[in-house]
Amino acid sequence: MKEVLNFNQDPKIEIQAEQQQKKDIRLLGQEMRIKGLTLWQFNTISKVLIKAKFEKIHVVDFTNQVRENHKVKVQDNCIYFQALNLKTAIKKLNKNGIKTNIQ
Repeated sequence: MKEVLNFNQDPKIEIQAEQQQKKDIRLLGQEMRIKGLTLWQFNTISKVLIKAKFEKIHVVDFTNQVRENHKVKVQDNCIYFQALNLKTAIKKLNKNGIKTNIQ
């Protein structure tokens, strides 16, 4: 009787804990800056549309000259696109089916 009970029980029971997924900010693409257009930042959670903010970076050229480059300050849950003004930025969002709160 003891042999039957031991045979039916599985001694290798494993418990696996779920790990939380790590959030990564990934580069999905790059765009060339078009003169005359403004870069807009749209927060997908709060539905707020504002102008994107830049930071200045000093870079040494191959001719040993110091230049200023501008880099966008990327925030979580935001998408970025270029438009002429606020009215056309709202039109671009509405075209994709997104409603906004204007600031």
